[in-house]
Amino acid sequence: MAVLPATEVRRFSAVGKSARSEPLIVSSFLGGLNNVADITTIREDELHRMQNFELDSNGTLVSRPPIHQVAESPVVDAEIDLHGYYTDTNEDVFLVVSCSSGTYLYDIENETYTLITAIVASGAAQFEGNLYISCATQAGGYYDGATFTQLNTGATPMPKGEQIVLFKSRFFMISRESSSNKTRIWFSNITTAGPGATSINEWDPDNYFNVEAGDGQFITKIVAATSEIYIFRSKSTFYYRYTSTPGDGILEALSRTVGADNKYSVQEYQFSYLVLSGGRLYRFVSYQFYPLNDAQRIQFSQSQDTVDLSVFSALSVFGDRALVWFGGSMYALDLEKGSWSEWVSSTFFAWGVVAPRKENDLTPDVIYGITGLNTPALQALYQSIDSYGQNVEEEITCIAETKAFDFGMPDSWKRLFYWAADVYTARDIVGVADPIQYISSVSLWDDFEAGTYDDLETGTWDYPLQPNPTVTTTVDYPVYVPYRLTATFQKDMRFRRCSFTIQLTTDGTELTGPVRVVSLSIQAVGKRGVSANLE
Repeated sequence: MAVLPATEVRRFSAVGKSARSEPLIVSSFLGGLNNVADITTIREDELHRMQNFELDSNGTLVSRPPIHQVAESPVVDAEIDLHGYYTDTNEDVFLVVSCSSGTYLYDIENETYTLITAIVASGAAQFEGNLYISCATQAGGYYDGATFTQLNTGATPMPKGEQIVLFKSRFFMISRESSSNKTRIWFSNITTAGPGATSINEWDPDNYFNVEAGDGQFITKIVAATSEIYIFRSKSTFYYRYTSTPGDGILEALSRTVGADNKYSVQEYQFSYLVLSGGRLYRFVSYQFYPLNDAQRIQFSQSQDTVDLSVFSALSVFGDRALVWFGGSMYALDLEKGSWSEWVSSTFFAWGVVAPRKENDLTPDVIYGITGLNTPALQALYQSIDSYGQNVEEEITCIAETKAFDFGMPDSWKRLFYWAADVYTARDIVGVADPIQYISSVSLWDDFEAGTYDDLETGTWDYPLQPNPTVTTTVDYPVYVPYRLTATFQKDMRFRRCSFTIQLTTDGTELTGPVRVVSLSIQAVGKRGVSANLE
């Protein structure tokens, strides 16, 4: 039997004309997650739940890469922050990490920390082999590969600031001198020689400009582009450019409605930037913002209490994915196919930065990141590699739930003979058929006056007199070697509308994954029409 495209379904014959069973085959899931529309109205190539799955190149489902801990926090149980990477003269790459005890370099090859200063960094940038850091509570400084020098003396000390970027051989930094000037940007001198020489280490007290100070907004992120600096505020975006000196620069608004939620909310991707603003993800290109999460298909939902969050919202780019952390939930956008999925991890991975590749290095992307919860036991450095190997382990449960199919006959009963899943796995397979039915609740003991305890045996707390119609079947996998097979779930049942869920697990290694769902096949036949007002 030929496999049909996801958008083409073999329909039942008209009721009464034939009782011949016809399959419904879903072999593409290109629509991805739709968590907004009703389960009965989403497209046939969309999923009501898509947890820890993502789309493979042919539109089938494959499990996401594993996430695991690579190091503790430099101070056990202390929250950490990441500020990019530093490359030394030997071309060794280090991750810049800060916590309550200071700023560290994490050697990603040897997996060790080195304390470079007791100053807690709020941003970092590299210039001529030196690592410069900013600090929100005191003057920052630079690390030359051996020693750290704080720029806190003389007539031109480094101001307090958050985030620092290099643009046209000088630094620009968001001011944190006081709560009243969070719309100010400082800039350093440039390094020159000869009479009247200046240095990039000098920050003249009048080297700054304000971005509409006093309007109630503050700067959340600055990004140095090719010919300008993009300045993202809480609810607006500006660009700043100059030709020869910053004092002659031009500051203009690009948007009065879209900004960036915080310093974690802007990422570069190919020729554009991705921006998280007010619970919406945008692509920023050619001075325009284009929304990427259709409000009719995907909605970010908070799953953790705000008091338990160290990071409320964040955006990371990992391969061709945009990872959106929002209130304790992680959503992944396939930037090539435009489909969404949800990632669930016990690490509560929230935000990270991809490690730079060395010359001629064609290995998969590696991202290092932090948790989004303030739980002490979760304060650590996490890593994900965009592939499956033998060492990176994480127990991952992958769930895909289809729409509730009515087979084009919402007014008729259908009889399900069986349904099947074409999967690749090394573990047991769980299948759930969940028919939708009308049920009534007992709210008062008087409503149950004529009942007995035996009547409650098959009910639930919400609906004590109504048995749960969901049918869960586990197919035992006989060996522990990944293999492609068809799991058949034998269940003869009647339904009007029914959704189907497949659940697979992997430990994140190539010994058990990546798990895949290639297609689903549902074998059913139409029965009779309406026999009651509500069914």
